[in-house]
Amino acid sequence: DIKLDSQRGDNALLDALRSQISWLFDDQQFNPFKRWRPLRPVAQWWYGRKMDAYIDNVLDARFPARAKAPDASKRKHIIDLALDTYLEDEKGIQAGQKGNVDPTFKRYAIDQIRTFVFAGHDTTSSTICYVYHMLSKHPRAHAAVLAEHASVFGTTDPSLLPSIISSRPHLLNSLPYSLAVIKEVLRLFPPASTIRRGGDSVLITDPATGMQWPTFDTMVWVNHFAVHRNQNVWGEDADEFRPERFLQSATKEVPADGWRPFEKGPRNCIGQELALLETKIIMVMTLARFNVRTVFEDLKVLEGDGSQWDPDEFIGEKRKEVLGEEMWQMLKATAKPRQGMPARVEIRAS
Repeated sequence: DIKLDSQRGDNALLDALRSQISWLFDDQQFNPFKRWRPLRPVAQWWYGRKMDAYIDNVLDARFPARAKAPDASKRKHIIDLALDTYLEDEKGIQAGQKGNVDPTFKRYAIDQIRTFVFAGHDTTSSTICYVYHMLSKHPRAHAAVLAEHASVFGTTDPSLLPSIISSRPHLLNSLPYSLAVIKEVLRLFPPASTIRRGGDSVLITDPATGMQWPTFDTMVWVNHFAVHRNQNVWGEDADEFRPERFLQSATKEVPADGWRPFEKGPRNCIGQELALLETKIIMVMTLARFNVRTVFEDLKVLEGDGSQWDPDEFIGEKRKEVLGEEMWQMLKATAKPRQGMPARVEIRAS
C-alpha cells in the first residue's frame, strides 16, 4: 500500500526498475557495442542495489508496528503478508521482541517483493499498450467498448467514474466485451511465457500421433505466442483481432487449454485477476477521453527523448512489419511493444 505517486513525479523504486530493464540484453539489437554492453553488469548491480535499499527501508519502517499489532489490519498487502508469516516463526517471534528483522528473511523478502513489483508493472503495462493499439486499428471494436462502458456505468465522464467504481466495484464484472478485448490482446500479444525443467518421468506426447519425447536434462518451454497463433488450434483467422471469439455466445471457439497467457495448473499466475481488473479500470477511465495511436513514422523525431529506447537499426526506410503488425513484440525480460510504443495521445471530441 505504498504510494509510488509516479504519475505526479519521480519515484526511486520505479525509476530504478525502469532503468534496470533498459539495461537488459536486447536480442534484436544489431550494434555489437549496444548488444554486448560492457557496463551492463555494473548498471544492473547499481539499480538492483537502489531497489533493495528502497524496499529495505519500507520493511524497517513497517516491521515494528506489525510486530506489536499483527492483526491491526486485515488488508492483504504483500509486505504485511510476508511479515505476518515471518512473525509466526520462532525466529520471527524473537526478532519481533528485539525490534529488528532477521537479515536472511529480509534478503528473501526483498527478492520476492521485487519479483511482484516487476511482474505486476511490466506485463500489465505491455497489455494496456496493445489494448490502445488494437482499438485504434479497429474502430468498430473501440465503439463497442465505449458503448458498453456508457451502458454499464451510465456515463463516460472521467470526473464521475472514480466514485462510481469505488462505490460499486462489482460493475467491473459486467463488461464482457471489454474483457473479450483484453483476452484477445493477450492471445495475440502474450507478454510472457513459461519454462519448466524436464525430468525422467516427464514426457511430451504428440496428441495426433501419440509419439513421446523424453525431457530429461532439458528445459520445456511453453511458447504462448506460437500456441495462440496456431491455426490448428484457433482456426484460419488465428492472426486476426476478433474479440467476439471470447464472448459467451462463441465460447466453443475457444479451445480447451488453448488460451494460456497466465499459464495453467498450480503454478499459474497468482496476479491474473488483478491484472485483468487493472486493465479494465484503465480502459474505463481513459478510452472515452483519449485517442491513442502509434506513430512509428516519427521514430527519428523521438530519438533521444529520454524514453530509454534505442532507435530501430534495421537497414532501409520501408515500413517494417512482422505478421502484418508494425508494433511487434521485442524481448526485454518480457515481451514488450516495439520501441516502447511511440504514440500520439489526443483528447476526444465531447
